[in-house]
Amino acid sequence: MDTMTERGRSLLRSLTPMEKRMVVLVCAALPYEAIAARMGTQEQVVKNQMSKILKKARLHNRAELIVLAFRDGVVECPCSRRQAAPHGLQNSQCRE
Repeated sequence: MDTMTERGRSLLRSLTPMEKRMVVLVCAALPYEAIAARMGTQEQVVKNQMSKILKKARLHNRAELIVLAFRDGVVECPCSRRQAAPHGLQNSQCRE
């Protein structure tokens, strides 16, 4: 079942492979320093790329990006891999 919205598909089409990886790492709640270490680059490079991603998505901050990524299916919600999510919702309720 395809759960990605048109906005999610549009965002994915506009991102480079490096930017897509960065979105996944941001959604894992990693700080810029940790993202830079995982990607083998400098923190300032990550910050610059994040600014470009936010501009492409017409968003203002990382929190909005995380919400869009999970809500619009750009990144799979970690709840879908568990019987019950840590917040107590069942898988079918997680996206609500």
